[in-house]
Amino acid sequence: MRRFFLVLFISLFSVVSVSAEEGMWMLDQLPIEQLKSAGFQLTQDQIYSPDKPSISDAIVQIGGGTGSIVSENGLVITNHHVASSALQRLSAAENNYVKRGYQAADRNEELYVPGYKAYLAVEFTDVTEEITSGITEEMDPAERYSAIQDAIKVLEEERESGAPEIYHYDVSEFSDGLKYYLFKYLEFEDIRLVYAPPESIGSYGGEIDNWMWPRHSGDFAFFRIYASPDMQSGKHSEENVPYTPKRFLKMTDDGINWDDFTFIIGYPGGTQRYRTSYSVRYNINKSYPFQIAMYDSVLSIIERKTTDNDTLTITYADRKASLENYYKNFHGMLEGLKKADLLDRKLGLEKEFTSWMNQEPDRKEKYGHILPALREVYTSVDSIYPQQNLMNSMQWLARVYYAATLIDKWSLEKQKPNLERENQYMDRNVPRLRERLSLMQGEFDPAVDKEIMKYFLRELGKLPEHLQLAPVMEIAERYPDLTMHESIVRFVNQLYAKTQLNDQDRRMEIFGMSREEIEDLNDPMIEFAREMRPVIDRLDQYDKWLSGELTRLRPLWIRGLHDWRGGEMYPDANFTPRLTYGMVDGYSPRDAVLYEHITSGKGILEKHTGEEPFDAPDRLLELLREGGIPPQYVDSYLLALPVDFLHTTDITGGNSGSPVMDAQGRFIGIAFDGNWESISADWVFNPSLTRSISVDARYILFILEQFAENDYVLDELRVE
Repeated sequence: MRRFFLVLFISLFSVVSVSAEEGMWMLDQLPIEQLKSAGFQLTQDQIYSPDKPSISDAIVQIGGGTGSIVSENGLVITNHHVASSALQRLSAAENNYVKRGYQAADRNEELYVPGYKAYLAVEFTDVTEEITSGITEEMDPAERYSAIQDAIKVLEEERESGAPEIYHYDVSEFSDGLKYYLFKYLEFEDIRLVYAPPESIGSYGGEIDNWMWPRHSGDFAFFRIYASPDMQSGKHSEENVPYTPKRFLKMTDDGINWDDFTFIIGYPGGTQRYRTSYSVRYNINKSYPFQIAMYDSVLSIIERKTTDNDTLTITYADRKASLENYYKNFHGMLEGLKKADLLDRKLGLEKEFTSWMNQEPDRKEKYGHILPALREVYTSVDSIYPQQNLMNSMQWLARVYYAATLIDKWSLEKQKPNLERENQYMDRNVPRLRERLSLMQGEFDPAVDKEIMKYFLRELGKLPEHLQLAPVMEIAERYPDLTMHESIVRFVNQLYAKTQLNDQDRRMEIFGMSREEIEDLNDPMIEFAREMRPVIDRLDQYDKWLSGELTRLRPLWIRGLHDWRGGEMYPDANFTPRLTYGMVDGYSPRDAVLYEHITSGKGILEKHTGEEPFDAPDRLLELLREGGIPPQYVDSYLLALPVDFLHTTDITGGNSGSPVMDAQGRFIGIAFDGNWESISADWVFNPSLTRSISVDARYILFILEQFAENDYVLDELRVE
């Protein structure tokens, strides 16, 4: 079986995709001939090589997105919205970098950003044999899950324990368990902010323009990576020096034209191109509508509690932007899947597959059980999803409750031998847990947080009887004279009034205590987390069962699709480095409407109202109205300053901040969004509608030179 998976993986990921632009390709398995026929002028080794410098040595994962190194001194460019957490953490009411941006004049003014990390993949190795060798057909799904996770823990721990401190190892799953790769990363924890434009440039158009075209956003920012002088540590230190990369990208102000070749290397987060009708139906009918309603409610709470309070507005700026993005994304996803008739298309595909399968007895024996088994899996998911979604989201969004559940879990896990703990509680990951608990201090306010927790407890209390949770229903029993709603209000108010977890120093001190010491504290929030522990553990066990079952079935489904249709497949995105390519092109979203491929500074003037989110800075307005744009920044087609452009590259979340390069590998822009019609591309790629939106390099250089007068950054860039 393992030998079959190896052969299948190679054949799957070295074939030509259906559409030229479709596909997020692993860096060592590029469709070179296909690329060259589209205009690509580089070689495989120039993109990725384990032995010599290549473009991939300049691409990092940073802040949940992607960045590229653009100088020999570790200067990194990424999106303004990728930098938003950094700006929020560094801001205060009297020093609001979120609004006005930040500009360092020299190295001494570059601001260290706690919690920001950059990862540079330097090597990746097929470890499928090591991970799957202990799997047997007799294992039930939970046992299968445990066998895989144990093998991953052992391998990561073994590689990392003998490596210099700067290296981080991570096993990534491909195609839901078809293959496993071990990635070796340089891990940098000393990241410093160098330049971010004002929000009125970096996020011009705000949530109104999010996912929309035409766009006029200067969505970029600069950081610098620091490391120890001997390159043995990436941890923050005053003794650190700028990182010297093996390779950095050179910018060009030559500009772009319609039909120009472009490619991107980045860290796309997740796609679901090969999922079955059961997954599509679940998301259309259950998951997306449920999450849209939930995010809408939480956003309303944040908006209500933070309006007219500058400090709270800064505290929740990044969280609010993130939730708004999810909210709009899920709306677009739902609309796009319905417009694409994806459910009917999947059902049709499965009908054809079944007909093909039934033509041969051996095919039916191999694949006949897959779709019925997946149907049973999603029947179980349907039955539990409201409870599971609410519980998971409460841990994410109610920050003090999250701290209590983490501390409670850690007090149990720390008693186990290292390799018997769950992965995130192993010794190698404990510093990250500490960091999360520390950084959350600037991400919540108790008055807002408790309203969010009340919302989730109320929603849990409304669940059907078979999904109700004893710790939640028992809240009403504490206050027999009150309604359920009133009971939750009083209960949560008391939790937040008496817990010690609101205070950062005390929270970190409690994290270091033994379970017995924590129990002696009688902290009400931790006690409630302990009451919820059986529920959390039960849901965790369900997740493990689900993962084990899906890693058995989904790879077989991919195997069946390949046997049936052959070369139409590439690996779904999974936050590992990928290359995608396409052409500069506009599109027609509907009858009689045609969008051009590029926007200009004229659009900034047309949209400007003087009120957020269309409140361009006076200096920028002055420059645009005067019309004295330096000739190197004037687009030959527009005869004006270019701002953003469209191209057909295949990207998704995680690609934010990815460099857009021309056929020679020169930096021509930075990806920051997709168009509204492309949101559902996580599920199905439509070459006529799916577009990436990127900031033109000429606009970036114009802002640095003419608006910010930022010679400090400009002098460091190599512009060809």
